[in-house]
Amino acid sequence: MLTIPINQDSSPEAVIELLFKLKVKDVMTKNVITTKPQTTMREIQQLMKINHITGVPITEDNTLAGIVSMDDIVNAFDKNWIDDACENHMTHNIIVLQETMPLSFAVSYFNKYGFGRFPVLNGDNKLTGIVTASDVLNALLLAMNSEVERLEKEAQDNLEAATNANEEAMNRLVFLKKMQDMKNQPNRVIEFKTESFNFETAGQASTELKKVLKNIGIET
Repeated sequence: MLTIPINQDSSPEAVIELLFKLKVKDVMTKNVITTKPQTTMREIQQLMKINHITGVPITEDNTLAGIVSMDDIVNAFDKNWIDDACENHMTHNIIVLQETMPLSFAVSYFNKYGFGRFPVLNGDNKLTGIVTASDVLNALLLAMNSEVERLEKEAQDNLEAATNANEEAMNRLVFLKKMQDMKNQPNRVIEFKTESFNFETAGQASTELKKVLKNIGIET
């Protein structure tokens, strides 16, 4: 019996969220290999061999009529009806999934029925895909990896924001300390003699002012 090793009652919350966020249509195989009821069991066996699949839906005008599994092929060989039309030996009572169902339904179906695959229908009951246990597990793995990457980026962004905030806070503290040091120093009067339109003396005054500010810890 084929099952998916996910317990919806005890699995991590992140996994449960993905099971309800993802839909069957997000994980199903859309290019489904199908055939008609008149196709022989031997021809279907060849289809399976060439395409490396273990089940073939049987359709008429894109409406699901049945399905032939590997077990059906084995029975056909054993009972010597391998050259019969598949409509006489296919499974008619098919359990299907709707493409809009949450992925949690697919997990429940695999664990309940143990089938290797489920046909997927749209709102008009037309075949639009097929889903296997491997499809479900691969989709969950990809989604979980994407979620981990998102959380890691979010954590990195938060760390960088916190680091920048700490740097700004430290710079502000340094500035406030310098202001406090200036306040605690005795009053100083700094005079520079300048002359109108004398740019040389003005430049000298600017240089001397910068030196004074640098000496008290203020960069300009």
